[in-house]
Amino acid sequence: MQATIEDKGGLKRQVNITIPAEKIDAMLNEKYEQLGKTLKVDGFRPGHVPMKVVKERHGEQVRAEAAQKIVQDSLSQAIVDNELQVAGQPHVHASDVEEGKDYEFHAHVEVFPTVEPKGIDKVKLTKENAEPNDEMVQEILGQLQKNMQSFAEKEGAAAEGDQVTVTGDGFVKGEEDPFPGGQLTDFAVVIGSGALIPGFEEGLKGLKAGDNKDVDVTFPAEYHAAELAGKDAVFKLTINKVEAPEETKLDDAMAQKTGHATVAELTEKVKESLTNDLLAASRQRMKRQLLDTLDEENTFDVPANLVEAESKSLWQAQMQEWQQQGMNPADVNEEELKTEFEAIATRRVKLGILLAEIAKANDLDVTPQDLKEEVEKRAQQAGPQADQLRQYYSNPQFLQQLAGPILEDKVMDWLMSNADITEKSVEADDLMKEFR
Repeated sequence: MQATIEDKGGLKRQVNITIPAEKIDAMLNEKYEQLGKTLKVDGFRPGHVPMKVVKERHGEQVRAEAAQKIVQDSLSQAIVDNELQVAGQPHVHASDVEEGKDYEFHAHVEVFPTVEPKGIDKVKLTKENAEPNDEMVQEILGQLQKNMQSFAEKEGAAAEGDQVTVTGDGFVKGEEDPFPGGQLTDFAVVIGSGALIPGFEEGLKGLKAGDNKDVDVTFPAEYHAAELAGKDAVFKLTINKVEAPEETKLDDAMAQKTGHATVAELTEKVKESLTNDLLAASRQRMKRQLLDTLDEENTFDVPANLVEAESKSLWQAQMQEWQQQGMNPADVNEEELKTEFEAIATRRVKLGILLAEIAKANDLDVTPQDLKEEVEKRAQQAGPQADQLRQYYSNPQFLQQLAGPILEDKVMDWLMSNADITEKSVEADDLMKEFR
């Protein structure tokens, strides 16, 4: 094999490969002989089919398969031999092989830039500190109290705050069949919760168990199901029961339902959780400062194909979000948004290259123990789905997806340990904006 590398400017390279005719012929003959041993052709005994017949019947297929294998093997070897750090997939320009002729093909590749990260020594960072305030604690306790609200069946008409259980079907006006997802069976809703589309909960007020009611609604224009967005509909309902809210006290009995002995213990647990959230938010802001510094201090070309792939990923995620929200992509400036995504993608690829170089230079890597600990951390957060999550990550392919984020955290820890950090007290509400 003969391989030459042409510099096409920037990060672009062209790999030219020539395979001698003798090697091509040897490969083709070997394949023909293998086929001849098993090929069944009328008029010939198995294993005695003439080579000419084998070539006539399977020559095109054999040549195509040979070309594919040669390209794959020789290109991989040329990349290794020439120490090319290829970014993304090569674009191969090749044809089928021919007997008695040298085989020539070429591939266009992009390589990773040679980078020496700048701005990583004594980076100036501000660490923002905050303690959870009473309002935040009471807000979470109030939400827990609300989530544990119980109801008792009552006589009389449904009013604001009552829970009404209904059965029925929803129809787009003018259509005979219920729309998909419009079938309700023992469906419970709290009047005034705002959980359903406007008009539905309001239409239940004043009804009693056993009543029948047609509730008219109009789906919002931005409704997530595009086929229903903006349409008038009617729900033909039967009221199964009406329940009034019972008083839910924030006391030791309620705390015990959450797995805590007393309200005081529950309150301390809430404070601990908020403190951890604030620490995570502070770290997130420091991480952003670090990444901004790396982005500003380092200038180099990045592989265009990696930027393109990242931009497509961002665009697909945006399209999926619009679909879920029932939005029409025609309502936005697509070109403007794609330009914005390209800038974001370029930054991500650039920072990924820098973080990889920092990891390599400082012997930072991801160990099997790191992966195991990350799975367990996620399992603890998954609650009832913990075993399902562990099963998912028992697949090595899925497990390896965790390596990137873990390595990034290790690089961030290393950079922070070498940074010049100034601490600053801030309001907890401001710091918690990181999660909103």
